[in-house]
Amino acid sequence: MVLPHHCTVALVLVILVAMAAGAPHPSSAHLAAKADHHKQAFVEIGPHGAIMRREDESSVADSGSAHEVRKKYSSRDPEDDPAKVQQDGAVSVVSPVGTSSEQVKLEELTAECMEQEPTAECMEKFGSYGIRRLFTETWENIRSLEQTRNGWMSHPGVQKRKLFSLTLPGSLNSGTYAITGGNGPAAQVAPYGVVSQNLNLYQQLELGIRMFDIRVGYSADSELVYISHGALMVPMSLAMRDIRRYLEEHVREVVVLDVTKDPTTDPAHLKAFVDEEQSHNRIPGQLVHEAIACELKEMLATYSVLNKLPDTEDVQNPSVASLADIGAQVIYFWEGQQVLCTTFQECSVTPGWYPPDSQAGSSLAFGPPFVLGSRINATGSKATAKMIEPACNAHSNFYTSADQPEDLMKKIQNYAIDMPGHIANHLPACFPAGGQIPKEHRPTLWHTIDAWVKLKNDELDTQADRMRGVKAIYTRGEGFTVKSDAERTNYLTMSWFLKRNGQAVFTQPNAIMLEFASSAMMPIIRIIEAMQNRPECGWAIFCKDSGSCWADTLLGPQDNCLPEADVLKKLTTHADGAEDTTYWIIYATISVATVVVLCFLSAITKFAAKTLQGPAKPKGGEDIAEGEGVNDDPTPVEPTPDY
Repeated sequence: MVLPHHCTVALVLVILVAMAAGAPHPSSAHLAAKADHHKQAFVEIGPHGAIMRREDESSVADSGSAHEVRKKYSSRDPEDDPAKVQQDGAVSVVSPVGTSSEQVKLEELTAECMEQEPTAECMEKFGSYGIRRLFTETWENIRSLEQTRNGWMSHPGVQKRKLFSLTLPGSLNSGTYAITGGNGPAAQVAPYGVVSQNLNLYQQLELGIRMFDIRVGYSADSELVYISHGALMVPMSLAMRDIRRYLEEHVREVVVLDVTKDPTTDPAHLKAFVDEEQSHNRIPGQLVHEAIACELKEMLATYSVLNKLPDTEDVQNPSVASLADIGAQVIYFWEGQQVLCTTFQECSVTPGWYPPDSQAGSSLAFGPPFVLGSRINATGSKATAKMIEPACNAHSNFYTSADQPEDLMKKIQNYAIDMPGHIANHLPACFPAGGQIPKEHRPTLWHTIDAWVKLKNDELDTQADRMRGVKAIYTRGEGFTVKSDAERTNYLTMSWFLKRNGQAVFTQPNAIMLEFASSAMMPIIRIIEAMQNRPECGWAIFCKDSGSCWADTLLGPQDNCLPEADVLKKLTTHADGAEDTTYWIIYATISVATVVVLCFLSAITKFAAKTLQGPAKPKGGEDIAEGEGVNDDPTPVEPTPDY
């Protein structure tokens, strides 16, 4: 049986469509990067204009020494044509290396430079080769790579942990993903040194972040508390709604808020907070407490909520499960001290609260700190009331602060080995003077590692000026952007601090704060897997010659270790801007089979219908039989000529 003509045509069309749909084409990441390339200015002529140019006439490989390379890069003619930006999969590059020799020389130059200079200086002098960094992804790509970790704290291994035995992935300047305040883009605020994230708080929570660093300012015009970082960013209420929405969807999760006044903002935006610290009928930070409580309400782990814990739980160090059971999903610190009451009226009847003492630190909402177990009741409530000593958040930046990622990592590794010893020499204001420093994982000290570089003020001002009005500065390879410092730091955090079988050290702190969390998916995953007590499988990593890297865990969903080659293939395919095109064969096979079956059924139906009707009569045969003999004229009729 032969297929009808229309079925044959349909079959051919389906095959062509399937091949077209499955043909190789750029990935969404590649298209986004290409579109971004067309809409932004990449090369700026400024103080470093001579090194933001393409080397057309000769290459580093033609040089005989590093000295000649430096001379060449420092004597570029500013009047040369701007460098041409090319696309290399997910990244954009300028004047890529032509030989392995050229690449090695550039890598050695950057390695030497990174021992002494910040990332920006080295990338702008010699390019990106040799400076490996974890690539900052879009939210869509993070999801397509399956690197979100929704609801990870519901794991039984996490639920049974005590609060102070947690190590949480955190985000630095968590709400600085947009500038919407009164002194935003219109006031020419440069994003460098101001914007530290590219995901909102809900997305960060889906990524796995569980501690938020939030600095605040107050707008007298709008009478709103804003997240601030040198500029008013987004309203606090918006960020808190993101957190509430997530916690309502994931009731076994617990998050930590670390909120402080923004020291880099206009003093006018801090005046309201300073006034509260001098007030006799408000507590320090009450404007902020009320803004947070307005959205999170009963989710805050205040004294009245923590008092619901069963007697079997240590109120100073409850388990994650017990906190979730009573709905205390938010641990809130203000200026380093845990907030146990949010208004003057509430605090005045909260056991253990003391009016703020300007001698001990007027910014502490619960009053001066006491040695654990020595706080007495001063509020007029029952003498037998349960006392809770507020936890104290101790940051590492007094010891670990550095303007170079490599120097930062060395300090972090040293600090994590003996945090109590280092803290003893630099007590935070929220910890009582003369008090015995508790061991790690014991109240009341909450240890926070600050895994981000901090430039000196003059370095920050200089680089912010260079980055004003541009998104990237190119020399060789990839360009320097507002994310490059964080990308390098996150790469070293993963490779040096969160290294394989290093859990005994990196789970000592209670939180590790990361800038641009969307480039830190693998560091976040490493921390989560350790908290869940899952097998150590390590990770796979793919890096482009120009420096950008992508990493993913080798731990499978069933706690099995995945073949590294399989994970590496996925990363390579993504980084190269390609997509797996073999699926078109399956698509075409299904489509062709469907058409063939339909056409076959159509042919069978027609054949059966004709069989039931019997033999077909000749056209007009019945009329001829009835009219036989009507025309007896034997003269033949001549046919009409076909001209």
